[in-house]
Amino acid sequence: MSEWNDFDLLLETVRNSFQALFKQHHETFYYCTLILSDGATPFISAFSEETLKEAVKNNPDDSADDLKWSYADSPYCGYGFEEYFQELDNVFSKRMNAISSDEEYNKEIEHWLFLMEKVMKTLDKEKLFGEGKERRRMILNAEIMPPDETNAERASRLNAKRTYQKWYKENFEDENIVPDDFIERLSKMSRGEIVLSLRDMTTAEVEATIKYLEKLNQEHPL
Repeated sequence: MSEWNDFDLLLETVRNSFQALFKQHHETFYYCTLILSDGATPFISAFSEETLKEAVKNNPDDSADDLKWSYADSPYCGYGFEEYFQELDNVFSKRMNAISSDEEYNKEIEHWLFLMEKVMKTLDKEKLFGEGKERRRMILNAEIMPPDETNAERASRLNAKRTYQKWYKENFEDENIVPDDFIERLSKMSRGEIVLSLRDMTTAEVEATIKYLEKLNQEHPL
């Protein structure tokens, strides 16, 4: 394993941990994620309908809505870390300990977040998280903690639009987050193409599109 590159090592590690989780716990999973928290070695977390009910029972002060998307409150937070993540932990720690500036730190974090998303996408293509209806009810993500807007951007790329919209509404209902390249993508589309794509957009994207079209009509009226 020590000769593997970062992606291969992360992929095999995460694959083994999720496979073990699904083999040991035959539950209805709706949230599977890979977490990078405070510059620590990435780890997995997941929530199922069954464990959510148990978590609510064990935390009477919290509702299901409070706990539903909380990676830290899941009993599967860090699942398989001791069994499968030791080689990754050694590699990750050595790389982080070699950092000497904020710029290097930020580049390293971006490097791992890119790999984390790629790993989740690869495992999804392998059908590790199921297919059809089983997959559509599940949110996959690769997240940084404390959270920022890039978590939503990665979720939008990893999941079906309708599944993502439901997750987005429950997590960012009062926030106006759209991908950084959203307006650029609109600029390459015709007005007709934009209108047709509205049905697949999130609320925030629709609002941004309306503003874009209003500005476009002012500058280039039909």
